[in-house]
Formats: sequence, C-alpha cells, structure tokens
Amino acid sequence: KMFLDPRPPTAIITSNSHLAAVVTGHVKNLGVSCPEQVSLLTFDDPEWAGLVTPRLSVIRQPALAIAQQAWETLMARMENKRAKPKMLELEADIEIRDSVGPAPGSAPARPQAATGQKKAPISA
Repeated sequence: KMFLDPRPPTAIITSNSHLAAVVTGHVKNLGVSCPEQVSLLTFDDPEWAGLVTPRLSVIRQPALAIAQQAWETLMARMENKRAKPKMLELEADIEIRDSVGPAPGSAPARPQAATGQKKAPISA
C-alpha cells in the first residue's frame, strides 16, 4: 500500500531478518527496484543476506554484549530496587551492501561497500 502513496518510502529498515525476507519479497513482487527506488536495511546478519540479489545491507548487533549488560543490569536492579534506569551505548557494525543507494531524485553516486563502527543506544 505504501508504494501507491504519491510520496512512497525511499528506504525501509526492518528490525530482524524475518521481516527483511518478507519485505524483500513484497518489494520484488510489486516490481519496485532496489536500491534505485527503495533502499533496504535490516538488523542482524542472516546467512542469506549476502546471497540474495541485491545483497542486503545489515546492522550487526552485539548480541553477547547486550545479554551481558542485561544480566548485569538485572542483578543490579534486584539488589537496589530504587536504582534509576540508565542509558547504555554499545557499538554495532553496519555493512552497506547492494540494497542501499541514494534516495530517488538525489545525487546519483552510490555509497561504497564498507563496514564501519556505529553506536547503537540500548536502554536498561
């Protein structure tokens, strides 16, 4: 439905690889060109992300670090029930593959495939 809008989305970010597979399928079925008409990006890095066309751009979350911080936060909150919530920031990797490009109508240059460190805020 959103692609019938006069101003369709130029990018879709999914929260997990299952949703990414569903969105990728819908985009192809609608005949929407990725990344020329819409960029796709997802969290996680499923094994198939680099095998599909276009290769899916991903944000890799530090699952082990998230679990460790969650455990430590839970233990601290159990010891001190009045402890105030705090913001934790952990680093995540982003890998730009073929599914991300410039928004339609913007500069024609494509981003170079690269991996970089970005911070992903996680609340505790």
